[in-house]
Amino acid sequence: MLCTCPKPHASLLPQAPGRVDSVPMNVLIVEDNKPVSLLISRVIEEAGHTYFIAADGEVALRMFSQRQIDLVIVDVELPGIDGYQVAREIRNTSALLPV
Repeated sequence: MLCTCPKPHASLLPQAPGRVDSVPMNVLIVEDNKPVSLLISRVIEEAGHTYFIAADGEVALRMFSQRQIDLVIVDVELPGIDGYQVAREIRNTSALLPV
């Protein structure tokens, strides 16, 4: 069951360390559970950032290689390539990227 909650005030939304409010991030959400990915994307969008959703590890790695991504939120239990492997492969190419 999906809970509809009131919109949080913008000052309560998470901010990335060292980021200024006016600098939007590109966030890759890697989640195979659609209600969960929609909830995460809503929070990211309300914080003023852009998001991309991948439902499995293979798509996530392809999207990561094709876009400028600033932050990756990844589920560990994914079909095909699991979240741990996705994180390892991203870290191999971008060691400082928050995953």
